Amino acid sequence: MIKQTDLGGSFTLTGTSMTANRMGYGAMQLAGPGVWGPPRDVDGAIAVLREAVDSGVNHIDTSDYYGPHVTNQLIKRALHPYPGELVIVSKLGARRGADKSWIPALSRQELIDGVHGNLRNLGLAALDVVNLRVGGMMEPSEGSIEKPLTVLAELKGQGLIRHIGLSNVSPKQLAEAQTVTEIVCVQNFYNVAHRNDDAFIDDLASQGIAYVPFFPLGGFTPLQSSELDTAAARLGVTPMQLALAWLLQRSPNIMLIPGTSSLKHLRENLRLHSSTFLPKCLRFSTQSVNKKRSFDMRVFVTGATGFIGSAVVRELLDAGYQVLGLARSDAGANSLAAAGAEVHRGSLEDLDSLRSGVVASDGVIHTAFIHDFNNYGPAAEADRRAIEALGTALAGSGRPLLITSGTLLAQSQGRLATENDTPNPAFPRKSEEAALAVAERGVRVSIVRLPPSVHGKGDHGFVPALINIAREKGVSAYIGDGLNRWPAVHRLDAAHLYRFVLEKGTAEANYHGVGDEGIPTRQIAEVIGRRLHVPVVAKSLKESSIILAGSGTFSVSTHPPQARSRGSGWVGSRNSRDYSLMLTSHITSPPVCRQWGDH
Repeated sequence: MIKQTDLGGSFTLTGTSMTANRMGYGAMQLAGPGVWGPPRDVDGAIAVLREAVDSGVNHIDTSDYYGPHVTNQLIKRALHPYPGELVIVSKLGARRGADKSWIPALSRQELIDGVHGNLRNLGLAALDVVNLRVGGMMEPSEGSIEKPLTVLAELKGQGLIRHIGLSNVSPKQLAEAQTVTEIVCVQNFYNVAHRNDDAFIDDLASQGIAYVPFFPLGGFTPLQSSELDTAAARLGVTPMQLALAWLLQRSPNIMLIPGTSSLKHLRENLRLHSSTFLPKCLRFSTQSVNKKRSFDMRVFVTGATGFIGSAVVRELLDAGYQVLGLARSDAGANSLAAAGAEVHRGSLEDLDSLRSGVVASDGVIHTAFIHDFNNYGPAAEADRRAIEALGTALAGSGRPLLITSGTLLAQSQGRLATENDTPNPAFPRKSEEAALAVAERGVRVSIVRLPPSVHGKGDHGFVPALINIAREKGVSAYIGDGLNRWPAVHRLDAAHLYRFVLEKGTAEANYHGVGDEGIPTRQIAEVIGRRLHVPVVAKSLKESSIILAGSGTFSVSTHPPQARSRGSGWVGSRNSRDYSLMLTSHITSPPVCRQWGDH
C-alpha cells in the first residue's frame, strides 16, 4: 500500500480506473549524463525512486530509450514487485543512436519492439499507459499520426498496452487520434513562460483528459527567470517549487512529472502544496490566456459549483473577470476548469483554504452553504465561521466581500420586506450578524438576500421539494387562504445582481435579489395539483405541519416575508417568465433530491 500524502490532489485518467496523485515523478534524469548510460550513483538513483513511492508518488514517467534501457531497469530493481496503485507511463517513438543521438522510431516493427523492450526491462506483462511521441524536440509537427497510432491500438487489443496517450502533439492530431482509439493523456512542452497550449489545456480539461507538461522551467528568458527567483525568495521556496505550484493551480487536469536524481531536490518537490505558493506572487495569472479578459480583478467565489455559485462564475467570466472558484471535489474542479475558471481546492470547513483563497484574490463572493436541513444548526455555525475567516483575511484591505443571506431572515411579518429590515435574531442562520461583525473590523462587506425560490435549469430547491411532497402525500396543499406570497428570482438574474453589487454596491448595505415580489402559495399549489392530477386542499397550520413532516426543508409560516428589491439600477427581469410555466417544467421532470452545490 502506497502511503498517501498531499501531492496536489489526484486525477483519474478518463475512461480508466487509474487514479494518481497529480505530483508524479519523471525518471529521465536517473540515467547518466546526456540521458545515456548508467548513473554515477546507482544506489542513489534507487534511493530516489524508493523515497518517491514511499512519499506517495504513484505516477512514474519513463521510457526504454532513456539510457537506453537504464531507467526502466532501475525502476524494476528499486520497486518490483510494484505496488498495486502505481501507474507507470512509458513512451514510444524514438530510439538512441550509437552517437547518443535521438532518432525517430515510428515504423510498425520499431513500435512493436519498443513495447516488448519496455515490458522486458520493467518486468511487466502489460504497460499501464504508453505515450506515442511524435513531432520535433520541443514542438509538435503537423501531419497524420494515424499509422503509428493504429499499431499501438492493435497492441492494446492484444493486451500488451492498457491505455494510450500522446506526446508533443497538436489539437488537430489529438482529434485524429481519437478516431483511432481513446486517448487518456497528452504530454507537451508547457510552463509559465511558454503557454502556447493554453487553449489546448482548456479543451482537454473539458474532456477529462490529463495534460502532463514537460520542462516546467525550460525556455525562460533571463527576465522571467529573475521574476521567478524574486518571487520564490520572497516566499522562502525554490523557483522550481513556485513554477510547479503555478502549474498545479493552472488547471486540475495538469499532472506533473518533475525529474531529479537528487534526494534533496525530490524532497523539495514533494513538499510542494498547491495552496501554499500562490499564483498572485507572480504577475502571470493562472487564468488561461486563451480567454479574453477586460478586467485584472480576480474574484474568489465560494460555492462556485453550486446552483447559484456556478451562475455567478459564468456571469463574472462573461463580464471579463478572472475567477478563482472553491472546489472540494475532483468533479467540481473539473467543471470549474471547463468553464474557464481557476480552481482553488478546499471546502467551507477548511478555514485555511478560505483564507488562502482570499489572499490570492481582489474580492470575494460567498455563496456556499451546507444545505443539510436535518443539521441546520451546525450548517449555520459552519457558515458563520467561514464568514469570520474570510473577513479576517480581508480586514483593512479595502477589498469587497459579498455575503449571501435570505429574505426569509428579514423581520417583516405581515408586510413587504425591504433592504432596511434587520435579520430575525431567532433564526439560526447568522450570516448577516457575522457580516456586520467583520464590517466592524474594516471589511467592506455587502449582503445579497435571495428569496426562498431561486429557479432555473438545475433547480433542486423550493418548488421541486413541494412537488415531491405532493407526489408522496397525494395532495397539493396550501396553508390557510393561500394568499400568503413567496418571492422568487431566476438564478441568472441573481448572478447578475452579485456582479452589480460587486461593481457598484455600498458597504454594509442589503440587496434583495427579487424578480417576482410574491407568488400566492395557493397558485403554486393549484399548478402542482393540476399537473400531478392530485387534489388541491387548504390546510391549517397544524395540519400542514403533518403534511410537511419529515421533509426537513421548510419553516412553515402563515405569513412568510414577501420582499422587493431596492431601486438601485439592478433589473431582475432578464430571465423572467410566467411562474406557472416554471412550475410545469419541474413537474414534467422526474423527482429529484435536494442537494445544492459543492462548497
